[in-house]
Amino acid sequence: MATADDLRAECGRMLPAERRRGHSLCGPHRDELVWTRAGRPFSAEASSGEAHRTAALAKLAEWHTVARARGARPFFAADDFDAGLSRASIDALLDSLPPADQTILTTASDPARWKGRAEVFYLRAGRVLRPAPQPAAAAAGRDR
Repeated sequence: MATADDLRAECGRMLPAERRRGHSLCGPHRDELVWTRAGRPFSAEASSGEAHRTAALAKLAEWHTVARARGARPFFAADDFDAGLSRASIDALLDSLPPADQTILTTASDPARWKGRAEVFYLRAGRVLRPAPQPAAAAAGRDR
């Protein structure tokens, strides 16, 4: 395993290429995590819900590590956080969210599921819509 000095040297060596390309090419954030179960790749063994739950738990562990190291509560976000998860797993995940000053979770599920549990924002073309959009059938019924 590389030392902190080795990592600094590698990042310094790659800096000119990173500037040319406009993105980072090395560093711990570029490492691949390989999860296994009974010696086999987790991706081949796990359901989509298990894979999502594992990713969420890894993000939570990262959040707690950064919060401890910085002495501040960082922003927390998870995209499509409930995909493939059972209701019990979703509830457990929501209950385990970090005490971040800001938490954003995206989902494609019905927003009615989150009433009383979270504030729901609707986005369309990068804009927050207020009030919430109405389904086409409900809007058509009001126009009559």
